[in-house]
Amino acid sequence: MLPTIPITDFTRKWRDAIANSTAISAFCLNNYGKPLSLYVGIDGKKPPTDQNCPLIIIFPGGKVEGVGEPEYHYTGSIGWSIVQTNITVNNGLAENIGVYEADELGQLILMTIAEI
Repeated sequence: MLPTIPITDFTRKWRDAIANSTAISAFCLNNYGKPLSLYVGIDGKKPPTDQNCPLIIIFPGGKVEGVGEPEYHYTGSIGWSIVQTNITVNNGLAENIGVYEADELGQLILMTIAEI
């Protein structure tokens, strides 16, 4: 039998890296006054709510591997959510600050998992 990599190996590494990230933790505490909620998968019938934000969800991944495959491919997905209702208005331009904060959190996640 051809050895393969369990997709949960990636999931656990991402989970641990995000859970131990001081940058993500500081971002959440500084911007929202509470720690991150981290999920590995979710119950679709009882998904997290706004009260669980800020949150990150690591979704089950997938893989294509085997004897007939010239290359092995592994995929994974991470989602995140914040609640930010502050809107700035300047000269008729309204901006929801949450757009920028969500992007910043996404960049922190990407940098964190890229290190592993």
